[in-house]
Amino acid sequence: MEWPEGIYKNKASMEERAEDGTLLYRGLRVRMGVHTGEPKAQVDPTTKRMDYFGPMVNRSARYVG
Repeated sequence: MEWPEGIYKNKASMEERAEDGTLLYRGLRVRMGVHTGEPKAQVDPTTKRMDYFGPMVNRSARYVG
């Protein structure tokens, strides 16, 4: 599946190539934090989606890599 073309026009997601022209990166950049523990789960009354709460969720959200 290809990303929408508009994403590639954003400076943060432009192609990066090695000196020999090899494609190194193209697309969205993401950072992820993972922490183990048991969160509290609760259905959001507005969106009907599951929300997760607790210190392990907060710690993961503040991950700086």
